Amino acid sequence: MNYWPHDKHIIDNREGPDFWMKWIKIASILGWIMVGAIVVMFDQARPQIYSILDIHYNKVSASTWNQDILMGTFILSICTFLFILISLLANAQRLKRKVDRVRISLVITMFISLSFMLGLFIWYLGTL
Repeated sequence: MNYWPHDKHIIDNREGPDFWMKWIKIASILGWIMVGAIVVMFDQARPQIYSILDIHYNKVSASTWNQDILMGTFILSICTFLFILISLLANAQRLKRKVDRVRISLVITMFISLSFMLGLFIWYLGTL
């Protein structure tokens, strides 16, 4: 049955979310996983705090920041920022339907990764 363009009974042939909508959803989840990895790596790079038990058992703890882990955290924050930026650009190109929205989750993870990236960069410049 053919429908004319002016006919009110137009059939919607779309079969659900397309590739870009699936990509944006997966990117949102991966972005939070990457931000979680950044936080864990940053926590592992911190110097350990001495406790009474450490002093009692003469346990030696690291008293400085682990530079290798911090560099890995910086690189991961750059990768996360670029990944989320590409996903946001794809999301912006996809805003064609009325129901399409910018994913706030992508924006939040981008700002978190950007803050880690800038913070580590400024801290590194301060150590020179």
